[in-house]
Amino acid sequence: MRIVKRTCCTGVIMITAIGTVTAAPIAASDLADGIVRHVTVVDVERGRAKADQAVAWRDGTIVAVGADAAIARRWQTAKVVEGRGRYLIPGLWDMHVHFGGGPDLVQENEALLPLYVANGITTIRDCSGDLPEQVLAWRDAIARGTLFGPRLLTSGAKLEGLKPIWKGTIEVGTKADIDAAIAHEKRVGVDFVKITDSTLDPQLFLYAVSRARAADLRVSGHIPMQLTVGQAVDAGISSIEHLDYACKAGVKDEAAIAADFAAGRIDRTEANRRIDVGFDPATAMRAYRRLAASNVFVTPTLNISEITAHLDEKSHEGDRISPISGPVCAEPTTGA
Repeated sequence: MRIVKRTCCTGVIMITAIGTVTAAPIAASDLADGIVRHVTVVDVERGRAKADQAVAWRDGTIVAVGADAAIARRWQTAKVVEGRGRYLIPGLWDMHVHFGGGPDLVQENEALLPLYVANGITTIRDCSGDLPEQVLAWRDAIARGTLFGPRLLTSGAKLEGLKPIWKGTIEVGTKADIDAAIAHEKRVGVDFVKITDSTLDPQLFLYAVSRARAADLRVSGHIPMQLTVGQAVDAGISSIEHLDYACKAGVKDEAAIAADFAAGRIDRTEANRRIDVGFDPATAMRAYRRLAASNVFVTPTLNISEITAHLDEKSHEGDRISPISGPVCAEPTTGA
């Protein structure tokens, strides 16, 4: 584990450990590897900024946070970072990343890794593109300290049905296929299992979730329209990717919509229309309290939805990362 310190924008310092970050008193010694002094700490838990603070770290771990004078009295160090007039924030996480584009873009994807850290993002969660083996190799190299980048969590190759629309997929059509796929994911050491719904049978989806949890793996997924959110929770899903998959839990007749879609009485367009008009705040709050009680998380991915909704309107010519992101990634996308 190592401390990463970057000035990620004017007047802002980001400091965190690549790995587990803890803040705990250490009584054995008052010697720190470094201290950031006279800085304004952004307390994200309580929603306030605390002026004239200091943060000390040792052996890659934050060991003390508090008033500057108190920290300076207790902790000694040869390395002081002056933070006066600047802000210190926790490292940020990007909870939904896809590395992809095929083998021709491996280097361009790898070039993105230090850019995350430069922008204050110290952990990323790869939800399966089409470079699963390469991403696993990057994760391990970052952990060893031989590749610079944010802490990387990855699902490896996603599970899907036969002939899926997504690349980078382990295709499964039977329970035996799922058993083999889960065994593979466990063997290669994924951080969680990702299951999508373009062609996967809904009952096999539930079976895959339950088998992954039985293998002591966390499970992320796109919940099939034929199922209710509650069925996925009962099966053991750990996190739901994209807010729209969680929205239908807030619809009073969610079960009827799922049943009608499964029976072929309505298509996806009509199912989505009924979800939109049927959303009920009281029903939603009951459902979301159940998600919280079941320790199920939702990654809303609102930013990518906003970007894709306006791809034909916004020009990305002159993006500041273009000169260092490789020729394909740097090719400008212009509005219509």
